[in-house]
Amino acid sequence: MSNTSRSGNSSRWKMAQEYEAEWWQNVTDIYDTDYLVRFASEIKELLSKTDLDISRADVLEVGAGPVGIVSYLGCRRRVASDPLDSHFESQAAYRTFR
Repeated sequence: MSNTSRSGNSSRWKMAQEYEAEWWQNVTDIYDTDYLVRFASEIKELLSKTDLDISRADVLEVGAGPVGIVSYLGCRRRVASDPLDSHFESQAAYRTFR
């Protein structure tokens, strides 16, 4: 890959991160995790009909936002990651979710 391509990809990635950070900034006051609780409950209900035991699972969530659904699944080990992790850590409103 040429340096020009890498530079273009880097600037697009930076622009995407800035756009995403701005979007989250606009919804900070209305962000609510109730839907994550409901969705996690639905997932656990579905998994209860299988041989999978979520309480013994290790789960990685990529693109979790300020807080991911993995936080509500009751897994043995859970990791949530997002390209904007440093942005979320810098915002007091989001630190309360983490």
